[in-house]
Amino acid sequence: PAFYDRNFPMDTRFGMLSWMVTASESISKKFSGKMEFSEYIRVTIQGLCGGASWGKLEFTGLDAHIVSQLLVSIGQLLMAGKNMIGWETLAADYLDLLLFSASSGRSVIETTCIHSISLVLSMVEPRMCGSLVDVLTRVGHWLQTREGELEDASGNALMMLALLQQEAGKLEMEAEIQGSRTISLKTPELTKV
Repeated sequence: PAFYDRNFPMDTRFGMLSWMVTASESISKKFSGKMEFSEYIRVTIQGLCGGASWGKLEFTGLDAHIVSQLLVSIGQLLMAGKNMIGWETLAADYLDLLLFSASSGRSVIETTCIHSISLVLSMVEPRMCGSLVDVLTRVGHWLQTREGELEDASGNALMMLALLQQEAGKLEMEAEIQGSRTISLKTPELTKV
């Protein structure tokens, strides 16, 4: 492995990411709905997301392509684990990773981030918006600031976000209305005259 990594670093990195996604597909077939699959997805996504440290990195040359492949691979893992408990937390971690990575300003990474944000928005259900409100707000602000060749794609993602938030508001209103649907009837007292 050390020889391979030293002599073929790009192939090694892309191979590892590809292997993790392929492993998730085979694990999901064998362990679908079981704790092992949920744990694999959770550990992999949380391990790769890493947090705010991504915002401090500077990507140059081929590194931008590796990071783009990393982001796409994590998105595929997130798709594989869509129906697991706690998916919203993983989606929030992934969206944070996208925002941190996009802060590099590299157009290749920003394009991948917009694509990945659209992917996540297509998987988020309106009932999940309450637990994702903070990160979705940050995503919306970031998308609004995109200009140039990224403007159309970010506009489409913003439209998806607006529709998702509209549906979430509709569900919230329906829940409020249903909570006050109790009807009480009072019959007037009749007195004989």
